[in-house]
Amino acid sequence: MSLGAYKIKLRRNKDAGKGFYQYSLTYKKGTGHTSQVSYDILSAIAGDSDLLIELNTDLFYGVSPEPDKYAEKFLKDVQSLNLEYISRKVPSQYPVTVLGVTIRRRDNMQAYEIAAYVPNVIWKNASFKDVLPACGARYYIARETMDAKAVVNNLPDLSEEQKISMFRLVVFHMAELERFGIVSASDSEEELLGLLGLR
Repeated sequence: MSLGAYKIKLRRNKDAGKGFYQYSLTYKKGTGHTSQVSYDILSAIAGDSDLLIELNTDLFYGVSPEPDKYAEKFLKDVQSLNLEYISRKVPSQYPVTVLGVTIRRRDNMQAYEIAAYVPNVIWKNASFKDVLPACGARYYIARETMDAKAVVNNLPDLSEEQKISMFRLVVFHMAELERFGIVSASDSEEELLGLLGLR
């Protein structure tokens, strides 16, 4: 499908590595629903690859309304689809800077951390768009099919550098800002522009 209606712009960040992603992708959802826009853009980027979705509510407090509610819905959806996942509550780690935005929340709060492995055959079911967390999430695009159970169980112990090297792309979506952050260990800017239909 064409992504032209979303007015996508992809820019390389000069400040990558300083709280910014390597690439910044902005879009205009217009009258479209956030989950549909997110699904369409991510589908174009992922192609036939499996994905791992990671939701950490710490990244959305102060930016998106009710991230805990979105996390609880996401967890129920993942369980109903029998996907491999992990879920835990951890002490909040704030402040955090993501996409150049500093996010703060009150002390002594808990954050949801949920990771689920999504085989491409499940992702390509059009109804899967309704599973995507409305606040946004981090999406890891696999190079090849992975051991779902092992990858979700090991994810919390990996450094950011290890995650980036392990996957073809890491894509962070902040829905309220209509913005994606993208880190690529292998895909060039030209390849990303091609996937998005921008060249």
